[in-house]
Amino acid sequence: MRLPSAPRRLCFAAMILAVVVSAAAGGVRRDDVADATHTALGNLAVFDPVGQVTLDGIGSAGDALCSGTHIGDGWILTAAHCFTTSTSGQTIAREPVEFIIGPFAEGSGEAIAPANRYTADASSVVLHPAWTDGGFLTTVDLAVFRLDPVPVGLPAAALPASAFDSVGLVGTPVWYGRGGVGSLGWPTSSDNEVGIKRGGENMIDMRGGQEGVPQVGGLYLDTTGVATTILFSDFDEPGDTARSLTGDLTPLAIEYAIAPGDSGGMLAVEDPANPGAFLLAGVHSFGASVSGTTADDILVGDIDGFVNSTYGELQGYTDVAPFVSGFIYDTTGLPEPATLVLLVGGAGLMLLRRRR
Repeated sequence: MRLPSAPRRLCFAAMILAVVVSAAAGGVRRDDVADATHTALGNLAVFDPVGQVTLDGIGSAGDALCSGTHIGDGWILTAAHCFTTSTSGQTIAREPVEFIIGPFAEGSGEAIAPANRYTADASSVVLHPAWTDGGFLTTVDLAVFRLDPVPVGLPAAALPASAFDSVGLVGTPVWYGRGGVGSLGWPTSSDNEVGIKRGGENMIDMRGGQEGVPQVGGLYLDTTGVATTILFSDFDEPGDTARSLTGDLTPLAIEYAIAPGDSGGMLAVEDPANPGAFLLAGVHSFGASVSGTTADDILVGDIDGFVNSTYGELQGYTDVAPFVSGFIYDTTGLPEPATLVLLVGGAGLMLLRRRR
């Protein structure tokens, strides 16, 4: 949609990425950055806790592919929507649930060592009780499940303290979904393979319940109708500030956007209190296409109006910190977050408005 020149509000619905699909669609990069940069980042030892989550499909839909993170004692943290349908909202008993680690997983075409495959019974899956299927902007898109048998020696990601705030920090998303470049998005990029472990960076610009800073033409994001436990990043385009929706107008050197198959993956941030250590700050949840025009008829935001991980789109993550001492700790019985350390080795509706 385009905002008229007159300074009035226009609502837009956040369009959610279809992530639980038969051939699940990881991440879309800047056009001027090689894919090898992102595969190298994703495969650093510090991100060994991140793996692919596979589930038997619904009916003839085939396998559903997501991502997830081992948080200790065999427990995997991922997204709730990986386990629900878009119609019934009910948990689907899929057998088996599988967690695959390493540089390649299902869909990559590469061989997967048996030692890199772990399984879990679907009965161990626990969705956050506040999750409502399809309610990405107002509910809690988190789930945990436990591997059986519990693996020995599988690294675990560190969880933040419950009061930790990651807004304003550089986030490092890691996942196994589709790839591509920002000018094309994942569907039409030539290297959009599933099952390849990648990582990137993006600023965590704001959270739900906030108003963003004015961007080109004075337009700004108003997420006051969105849950405060949702974190947002935008996918800035090099050389075109009109693609920026919130935060700084300049993209990071290895700016990245989520794509199908990335759901449930790890959004890591370096712990400000412990340089060299990373925390699991967020879980990948959804993407959204947002755009508007300025009084000078400049298109701001998404370059094509489709949720396909092109420049100008938003990415939404579930903030982990508010749910550590409650849902995660209570469900899993894991030790308090302060004792966990991972060291580096080496739309409800939102508004796009113009300030008067």
